[in-house]
Amino acid sequence: MRNFKEISKAVSERTNIPAYKILKVVSLTFAEIQNLIGKKQNILLRGFMKFVTSKREHYKKPDKLKVEQIIKLPTKK
Repeated sequence: MRNFKEISKAVSERTNIPAYKILKVVSLTFAEIQNLIGKKQNILLRGFMKFVTSKREHYKKPDKLKVEQIIKLPTKK
């Protein structure tokens, strides 16, 4: 698995653009993606990835019962 710096270095070598500029562009890109997701906006990077915010944001899974609550449940006679 390659990390952020390795990918940036490879792009820098292939494009002959200094590594610090590549790092800056990639960092700003992901910061903007994070900003848009925070504003509940969907993002499509065609041919790469899609970021979609949940439509069921208001839905909350019911909490699981604890052992004490299960013991107190009425039983069928």
